[in-house]
Amino acid sequence: MKSKKAEKSAPDAEVCEKLWEKYHTPEPVIRHSRIVAAVAQEMADCLIAAGCPVDRRLVYGSACMHDVARAQKGHDRVGAQWMRDEGYPEVAEIILRHHDRWLEESVMGDGTGDTYTEYDGMRSRRYDDRLPEETDIVYLADKYVQGDQIVSLEERFALSREKCKQRPDAGAVLAAQERRFREAQAIEKKILNYMGSDKMMLKSESGKEDEND
Repeated sequence: MKSKKAEKSAPDAEVCEKLWEKYHTPEPVIRHSRIVAAVAQEMADCLIAAGCPVDRRLVYGSACMHDVARAQKGHDRVGAQWMRDEGYPEVAEIILRHHDRWLEESVMGDGTGDTYTEYDGMRSRRYDDRLPEETDIVYLADKYVQGDQIVSLEERFALSREKCKQRPDAGAVLAAQERRFREAQAIEKKILNYMGSDKMMLKSESGKEDEND
């Protein structure tokens, strides 16, 4: 994603506040989103310092908006459509993949050399898995935040597994959770490798936001 284009199409802090209000995003979800945004910004800064060309503003806006439709069924698809309607197609792509990074999809090209996917009637660019991207950052940051607490991947998914065991469709849901856990681990490894580190050291605190620095 080209930084200049992305910066024009990612909502800043003021716009995010207005969008949360417009779409009646619950306050606990907003608190969660703020912390996800802080964690995502921290990872973006580390990647930028290591020479990775990620768009900091796109990371911030997408992290803030990733759960804008959390109260809706299929919140990833609904939220992505809302952002497309608002004129933020790059943010929509990231929201579409924040819950499941690699979607079940049919691949198609448009003759320009770009590869796209069609998912639930929405067209989305296929991401490059060789370098960390904004989608990776938001996906992983979301997995590091349980409610309004920063946790490890192991802690986050252990809690999720316990909740899933109570559901009548526990088998299928647990399988999906395991897939997401492996996806998160793979993304964490990719990001750490680029940073030249073997462990994610997060300093973010609740309520910390810094999209403009």
